[in-house]
Amino acid sequence: MLHVNQQTAGNVGLEAVANLGNLTAVRYLKVSGPMNADDWAKIKSMTSLVYLDLTDAQVTEIPASAFTSNPLRFFYFPTTLQTIGNNAFEYRNIEGAITIPEGVTTIGNYAFRGLHKATSVTLPNSLTSLGTYAFCRSDGTQLREVTLGSGLTVIPNYAFNDLDSLRVVHNCGNITALGEDAFYNCEWLTSLEGLRPVTVGSDAFNYCKKLASIDLSRCTTLNSGAFFRCYGLTNLDLTNVTSMGSSAFAECTGLTSVVIPDGLTTLPSYAFRDCIYEA
Repeated sequence: MLHVNQQTAGNVGLEAVANLGNLTAVRYLKVSGPMNADDWAKIKSMTSLVYLDLTDAQVTEIPASAFTSNPLRFFYFPTTLQTIGNNAFEYRNIEGAITIPEGVTTIGNYAFRGLHKATSVTLPNSLTSLGTYAFCRSDGTQLREVTLGSGLTVIPNYAFNDLDSLRVVHNCGNITALGEDAFYNCEWLTSLEGLRPVTVGSDAFNYCKKLASIDLSRCTTLNSGAFFRCYGLTNLDLTNVTSMGSSAFAECTGLTSVVIPDGLTTLPSYAFRDCIYEA
């Protein structure tokens, strides 16, 4: 493994060429000390890089699209990290469990889109901003488990959509709002532990067909298609709902009990279309 231990930023490329002849020969790299834009550019040019250890690197931000040219499989985050830029790990094959370190406050749009080999993701309590499409998939994933941090209150649009292996999301108690298509087509999702949302966006859980229960007792806003085709739902408490979009629970064929609030005098079109229960 090439270990670049630099006191001054900007030497990663020089050390790589001095030791291995060219940047494309670097497969295993550890960087300690400060880093600058030139270091990141040289790492991006390491098109054979599969292992990168930045544990001791003195950086607060991973730049946008930082690793889109690297076939990364193993990555160790800097302990000083605060921000992960847009598209930073998009379509990378990072293997196993991914734990974002405490101190990270922001994860950008598409930052981890298409994590084909990751099996679980743990987000830190320090995280307050999660980008759209942050963990959505493209054409295959092994991600089965996500643990949210206590600082996150909003799951944005498309954040976890189309994760067809996702089974459970832990620590959802502080989430108050879910954006459009947040978990769309997570067809094996069965549990969102502690989730009691106030607002659910359009198609947020569309085709989460294995989702068996959800606490909507404090929910006020359900947008169109929010739980469309959630066949596993059986009981709903909509006591505090004041606004409901069309097809909110359409084709939820497992429903046996629904509590409708007195103040909701008109149901929107197709709200419970084809919710036919067969004993």
